[in-house]
Amino acid sequence: MAAARRNRFPMPSASSEPGTPSPPVQLTAEAREYIREKGGSFMLRSTLRHGCCGGRVELVKAELGRPRSGTGFRKLPLEEEVVLFVEKGLLAELGQVVEVGVDRLLGLRSLYVSGTTSRM
Repeated sequence: MAAARRNRFPMPSASSEPGTPSPPVQLTAEAREYIREKGGSFMLRSTLRHGCCGGRVELVKAELGRPRSGTGFRKLPLEEEVVLFVEKGLLAELGQVVEVGVDRLLGLRSLYVSGTTSRM
């Protein structure tokens, strides 16, 4: 039943040719700077979270770095000095532009993804 609710809109693929659409991921200025400081690459992947009462939800997570294994991910150059590794099929399932920003808590920083909905 959950699979029927997934968005299946085709999204543009990344290309280095001029005039082609860019990937549907936007970075805040702070995220762009943070990713560049930490090596210039980040990942978008789905992750399963379990609730306290037996429920579970699938979320989209942004993480710094490259995947341990290249299989299962597509490499998409977003802009100068920033490379996105995205779980295969994830952008097509989202069907919309998402924003990646930086959360700050007690001097610690981490990436967040905005503009997505959870899937149960």
